Amino acid sequence: MSDTQAKTARSDAERIGSEVRALLAPVHAGLEALRDEILEAFRRADAEGRAVLESDLVDLPGFFAAHGLMEEVAVGVGFVGAPGAVNGQDRYILWWQRRGDGFARLRLNFEPDSVDVYDYHEMDWYKVAAESSRPVLYGPYVDYSGSGHYVFTGAVPVRSDRFIGIAGADLSVTEMERRLTGLLRTVGLDALVVTGERRVLAANTPRWVVGSKLRVAPAPDGTGGTAGFLAVVPVGLDSDWSVAVAAPE
Repeated sequence: MSDTQAKTARSDAERIGSEVRALLAPVHAGLEALRDEILEAFRRADAEGRAVLESDLVDLPGFFAAHGLMEEVAVGVGFVGAPGAVNGQDRYILWWQRRGDGFARLRLNFEPDSVDVYDYHEMDWYKVAAESSRPVLYGPYVDYSGSGHYVFTGAVPVRSDRFIGIAGADLSVTEMERRLTGLLRTVGLDALVVTGERRVLAANTPRWVVGSKLRVAPAPDGTGGTAGFLAVVPVGLDSDWSVAVAAPE
């Protein structure tokens, strides 16, 4: 491995990392704006000394503004309430699903004794956001009992003096993979985007199978990680993703 090759790999990894952050930035911005609108609705209700009702939330423009920012990357955007947050209900979701050129409200089963109950209180994307008070990007996974899509879920906590819920978005794994692969194809060496759980999200080579798990997390040679990688750069912006550029086989 030459110094020139290592420097080129590092430069490519940093460039792709920046471009992936730019891809995720509208998701981050859209959810933060939606969070602020939801929080303001709760503040108004608190000032009036009453519980928040669905009518306070259903017409918030932030739901559709977020869809517009994220374009076809988002398949759904909404608010997921903490227990008791909306009119005392233990579970509450106001979620708008993309359907063709429009949107439809996603209706879910919250009956606790039902086989297909949507118990989001126990789902990692909700629990991590609730417990850590920080935005998360979880996945990929198939949301079997919810939207039915193969997605990443972005979740931004909504919090005042208490945890209110999350502003969230489901992002199409297929669309994200297409865009990530397009970025990686501009790299001369073999490269991939990988999650913190070592799941391959996209690659510019058949060397790694998308959706598979690496045996160990990639790290540059000499750092105790996977041998054969010249550069590994964290993406950041709520994700645990990294861009890794490998040495030639």
